[in-house]
Amino acid sequence: MNENYSSCLLPKSVAQDKKLSLKAKGLYWLMQGFIKGQEFDSKHFKSSFKAMCKDGDKAFNSAWKELISAGYLKIHRITSEKNGRFTYSYELLDIADKTTPPLIECWKVRRSKYGR
Repeated sequence: MNENYSSCLLPKSVAQDKKLSLKAKGLYWLMQGFIKGQEFDSKHFKSSFKAMCKDGDKAFNSAWKELISAGYLKIHRITSEKNGRFTYSYELLDIADKTTPPLIECWKVRRSKYGR
């Protein structure tokens, strides 16, 4: 395959979702293609994708929110037990999940040297 072409496919459920705009489907496709790459900066997830788009903040944020409200993008907020700070992890789903909330709270438990 020619390295100038992306090999990622848009899941059928996303492509056929009539509630999603073309803008949101395009953002999904972009995210799916880069999320698996080793050079992807997961610490700056949203800003990394925003930098790849010529759209302004309002257009980008509306597509981002659309993926979240449709149930395709989940955000895991991980609270460190050690210092109480947050880190975020993102999950892009092939099939929309509206049963799980868009923001999922997680706790990073610090293990003692004794394994507890």
